[in-house]
Amino acid sequence: MNWTITDVTGSPIQIAYCRKNSYSSEYECIAIDSDINFERNASLGRLTINNYTRHKFVNKLLTCIRRDGDKWDSCKIRVVYPAEGSKPNVSLSSWNLLGTIMINKIYDSYNDVVCWWRVTDPALREIFHPTIPTLFSFLGSDGRQYYNGTCTVSLPLNASDGVHHLELIVLPGGERLLYVGNVSLEKPGDLQLEPQICPVIVAEGSSLECKCHHAKTERGSPPALITWLNDDNSSVLNISNVNKGLNGTEYTCRSEWGPTADLTKTLNYVLLVAYGPTSANVTSQINRTNMTATLTLTCTSDEVYPSANFSWSVPCVTLDMTSLVSTCEVSTGTLMQVTEVTCTAYNSEIPSLTTSAAYTPPAANLNQNEGLSLASVAGGVVAALVIGTIIVVVIIIVKRKREHTFSRENCACQL
Repeated sequence: MNWTITDVTGSPIQIAYCRKNSYSSEYECIAIDSDINFERNASLGRLTINNYTRHKFVNKLLTCIRRDGDKWDSCKIRVVYPAEGSKPNVSLSSWNLLGTIMINKIYDSYNDVVCWWRVTDPALREIFHPTIPTLFSFLGSDGRQYYNGTCTVSLPLNASDGVHHLELIVLPGGERLLYVGNVSLEKPGDLQLEPQICPVIVAEGSSLECKCHHAKTERGSPPALITWLNDDNSSVLNISNVNKGLNGTEYTCRSEWGPTADLTKTLNYVLLVAYGPTSANVTSQINRTNMTATLTLTCTSDEVYPSANFSWSVPCVTLDMTSLVSTCEVSTGTLMQVTEVTCTAYNSEIPSLTTSAAYTPPAANLNQNEGLSLASVAGGVVAALVIGTIIVVVIIIVKRKREHTFSRENCACQL
């Protein structure tokens, strides 16, 4: 059995051989190169090369030939210096795992360096992804040529909640791991509105920028994609100059998590618009008793949501209020002290939305029907007092005349 090395010139060089000892049946194996050991048994010839250097063996063909020459095999010698790795930069971008690592001082006589990335998901499913690094040559301190380079990868991930295991192997160099790490994927929690910018009710004419989101501790990793389905699929619900026609409109916020929206959640927001009142009107009705009179004022508003509240500029003896109407009973004494009564209607949710109406009391305008009625009552009281006084005076005069006549009659009798 002969071992030969063939260089680029094609000339074989014998480096070892075996032959039968003429005095015994054993084989005698001889290595011509001092860095080579050679041994053989009945079925196997083993060649061991020590001090494996590039200048001796790189790009050379090693051939094993049987003595009879009918069988042979050969292989090209590959010289490798395994890579040294630095700490990689691993991050998530959408649903892709991005990895970058610097590999240092690698050498391969075949110039066939490959970075193998492997991701194992929580269900133990594996993804393998080879990448070819970009290499730059340099001379080491030993005068030999080496390479530095960068391995990058972008791996698609599936929507598996839990820990994904990441490994990196650079070949050639054996099964030596340059990086082992974990990436955690977390499903998001429930959606919620931001109450400061998504109020329950908004004023007509105002603007709205409503956002919905997951709780800070439940945003998901990677974060879920959040859009408003009713507003051009933007992340913020923007409405300028809100009008009452939008009152009761329902908007839907939607979150999607996973490379193909594997997990979706929705949250509805009903826009309530506070508007009005646009106008108010005051009507009156007189209330008479035996010796007193009061006036009931009714203030009515319209075009208001959700309801109106009312205030009066005078104290009310009794006060009733509904969502659109307020009734105030006012005494005549109060009416005699003012020249005008004002009713103000304002929105129950947005008090700055107001309107008012004024009413002139009878004491200030006796030409009104209510004024005539009150004047009649007051005039009747005065007339009754005058008539009563006259009657008393007449009775006194008649009584005195009778007493005087009686005295004269008694005097005549005595004469």
